[in-house]
Amino acid sequence: MYKKFTYLYIAFALELLLIFYLKNVFEFILSPIIIMGAGIFLSVYPYFILKINPSSFLEENKPKNLSSKPNFKTITLLFFGLSLITIIVANIIIIKNPIDVTQSDILPFIDEIFVNRFINNELVYAPYTGFNYGTFTPGYLPFHWFPFVICKYLNLKFQWIVVIIFLIACAIYTVVLYHNIKNKFWLIINCTLPFILLFSIYLKTGRTAVQSIEIMILGYYLILAISLFSKNVFIKSIGLILPLLSRYSFLFWLPIYFYNLLRRNYKIFLQVSIILGIMVLLFFIIPFVLPIPEMLKSFNANYTTSILGEWKGQSWQAPTDRPFQLFQGLGFASWFYQFGNGSLLDKIMLNKNILFILSILSSFAIIVLQSKIRKVIGANMFSLLTLKFMLTIFYAFIMIPYDYLNWLPLIVSVVILSRINHQSFNNTQI
Repeated sequence: MYKKFTYLYIAFALELLLIFYLKNVFEFILSPIIIMGAGIFLSVYPYFILKINPSSFLEENKPKNLSSKPNFKTITLLFFGLSLITIIVANIIIIKNPIDVTQSDILPFIDEIFVNRFINNELVYAPYTGFNYGTFTPGYLPFHWFPFVICKYLNLKFQWIVVIIFLIACAIYTVVLYHNIKNKFWLIINCTLPFILLFSIYLKTGRTAVQSIEIMILGYYLILAISLFSKNVFIKSIGLILPLLSRYSFLFWLPIYFYNLLRRNYKIFLQVSIILGIMVLLFFIIPFVLPIPEMLKSFNANYTTSILGEWKGQSWQAPTDRPFQLFQGLGFASWFYQFGNGSLLDKIMLNKNILFILSILSSFAIIVLQSKIRKVIGANMFSLLTLKFMLTIFYAFIMIPYDYLNWLPLIVSVVILSRINHQSFNNTQI
C-alpha cells in the first residue's frame, strides 16, 4: 500500500519540477503533456487505490487517538517557524522587486481602478481608459481586489495581504490535519507541503510572486479544498465564494460539485445553494452590478485584446521569435500557435473553443459517471479529485499559460496528499 501512495507523491514532485525547477526542459511538446499527465494521475489514481482498499483516504473529520501524535505545541511551533521563514523571504523579495507597471500591471491596475474608486465611493465597474487597453470595463471580481482596500486603509504594502491570506489558509489547513492524521511523521510532512510549494514559488519565480496576487488565490483554493470535507454549510459556502468571486476558473467544476451534493443530501444542497446565492448578491450584485448593470455586457471584453498581445510576443522579442509566454512548456497554447491554421485570431479562437469543449465534455462525463465513481469514492473525496481534474484540464489549455496560473492546481494536489490515511502504514509491511 505504501508503494501505491508513493506514486501520488512522485506525481506531485513531477508537477513541482516541471513547473519550477525543470521548466521547459522537455520543451513545448512534451512538457505540457507530462504536467497534465501528472495532474490527471493525481486526480484519477486514488480511485484505484480506494477500489482495492476503501479505508486508504481520510473521508470525514473523525476524532483520532492523539497518543502517537506530536503535541499541539510542536505543530504550532512548526507552523510559526515556517511562517516566520515565509515572512523573512517575502520581505527580501518585496524589497528587491518594487511594483513596476512595466513588469506587471496587476497591482497598479487594482490600485488605480478598483481600490481608488471604492475608497472614493465611485462606480467601481464603470468604463475605464488606460493601461494600453483603450476604454474597457474592469474585469476583476470583488475578492480579487477587495483585500487591497484593507491595505490602503492600513497603509500596508499590497504584497503583504497576499502573504497574510495564504498563511491564514495554511493555519486552517494545519489545524484540520492535526485533528485527522495520527502518524507523527506524516502529519509533519503534510503540514510542510503548502510551504514547499510557496518556497518553490519564491525561489524560482520571486519577482512574479510579489508582482501578482496568485499566492492569495492559492490561499482561497486551499480553503475551498479544505471546506469540501466540512459538514458545516456556512464553511462550505465560504470555501466556494472566495474563488467564485476571484479566480473563477473552477466554474466548469461547479455543476459536478452541486450535482454530487444533490445526490448525497438534498437539504445540504439547498442550504449551500441559498447561502452562496445570498453571498453573491451581498458581495457583488447589489453593491456593484445594480448601480451599473450594463457592465455585464462588456465584462472582461478586453481579454481577447490581452490574449492577442501575448500571442504577438513581447516588445523585446524579434518579430520572428516565438511568443515568450506561450513557449515556456506550461500549456498547449503553443501547439495551437505552432500547428494551427489561419490568422493569429483564428488560432486563438480554436484554442478557446477546444478549452470550452474539453471542459464541458469533462464535466458532463464526470456527472454521468458520478454514481459509478461514488460507489468507490466518498462524496468529499469525489469533489476534491474532480476539482483537481477539472483545473488540470482548464489550465493545460488556457490561452495565455502564465507561469503563475499553473501554481493553482498544485495547491489542490497538496490537499489530495493530505487526505491519504497514513494510519494504514502503522501495521503495513514496507
